[in-house]
This record gives sequence, C-alpha cells and structure tokens, in this order.
Amino acid sequence: MVREAFRSWLGSEPIKDSTRSTQWADATRLEKLYGDLDVAYDSDRFSAIRAELNYSAEDERNGK
Repeated sequence: MVREAFRSWLGSEPIKDSTRSTQWADATRLEKLYGDLDVAYDSDRFSAIRAELNYSAEDERNGK
C-alpha cells in the first residue's frame, strides 16, 4: 500500500479522528497478514481476502 497516499486520502475524508485512526490501524493489520494491499486490490479487487474473512453459515454450525 502506498502508505502516504492512503494517509492523505484518510485526512481528506469527512470522518472523526478516531475513525481515521481505526481505519489506519485496520489497514496496517491487514497488510501485515495479507501483504501489500495495493497488489491485492490490483490482482482481484480483494476477492481472496474477502473470501477468507467471510463468515459462513457452515462456520456458525461448526462453532467458529
């Protein structure tokens, strides 16, 4: 992820500072787990990450 571009974009959004901070932390955490988010977006628009994070009815049945 181009960190400064993301930080600049977050700064331009009409959101609370606490929300901005949370979004920054979440993106950083995702990037640590899944690698460069720009690459993930360019390759499949986050489809693989979303699929992995999706909570299904089967997950619920299995007590996850």
